[in-house]
Amino acid sequence: MANKRRIKKKRSRKTIKKKKWVDLFFLAVVLAGVGLLLYPIYSDYQLKRSQTMEIRKYQATVSNLSKEEKEQKLAEYEKKNEDQKQGNVPLDEPFANIEGQSSNSLNLKEQSLPEPVAVLDIPKIDLEVQVYPTSSDLVLEKGVGVLEGTAIPSGGMGNHSVLTGHRGLSLGQMFTDLPNLKVNDHFYLTILGEVHAYEIDQIKTITPDDLSHFDRDENEDYITLVTCTPLGINSHRLLVRGHRIPYIAKEKDAKNYWTMKTFLIIGIGCILLVMLILIGVKKCKKRKAGDRRSGQKK
Repeated sequence: MANKRRIKKKRSRKTIKKKKWVDLFFLAVVLAGVGLLLYPIYSDYQLKRSQTMEIRKYQATVSNLSKEEKEQKLAEYEKKNEDQKQGNVPLDEPFANIEGQSSNSLNLKEQSLPEPVAVLDIPKIDLEVQVYPTSSDLVLEKGVGVLEGTAIPSGGMGNHSVLTGHRGLSLGQMFTDLPNLKVNDHFYLTILGEVHAYEIDQIKTITPDDLSHFDRDENEDYITLVTCTPLGINSHRLLVRGHRIPYIAKEKDAKNYWTMKTFLIIGIGCILLVMLILIGVKKCKKRKAGDRRSGQKK
């Protein structure tokens, strides 16, 4: 009898150990899965934090400029835009740098980041990002770039600025949510402290070699946002064009906080909460069962 009891005890210990290992393995798998889900959110948060710092630096620099200095910078931008209108600046191939692929890190380190010329704000997709005057690899790792051969987004009839940005970048979202925009949605450009509002009037998907959609209209002030599509395949290009409209301050403040990322964070939080409750209930049941067994032995 004593031998049978010892054998039963050994078996029960082995069973408990197995259950513990199974529980630990399950917990490790769940934590790894949660980590994979949270990584894009964390990396996007880090990039947005870095972008916010750069935007604040740019805003501080602009606020310290005198009226004459602002006018001088604006004159420089308008001179570049006039050269572009006259055909002195050829339209560059815009699509080589926006494939969503990371560039050689050593090459990027050797490059220097130019000073931003504006800040792009798209409330519907909760995006605020600095705009640089070129579309180099380094620029597209850090923000949005003006396509060479198109206008600096300084405003003015006859200008058509093309802003290129990555989609599906491992470091952050950038233009990932651009397909969520619809005709009549608004976005904003802040340049030298002045806010320009644009209303989306055209959304197109084109082949990479089609440059016919960047033409100017002497009666319009256009900005076109460009990125790759479909995500991960990058065989075509998504163009989102907006025309200048009067700026309404209250409208710009109406950001859309209920993005997919928000729902994902809430969903992960709910899953973790349910898991903690289930683990707690399981432990309580084990304690009660142990207490009953010890009571029966007595």
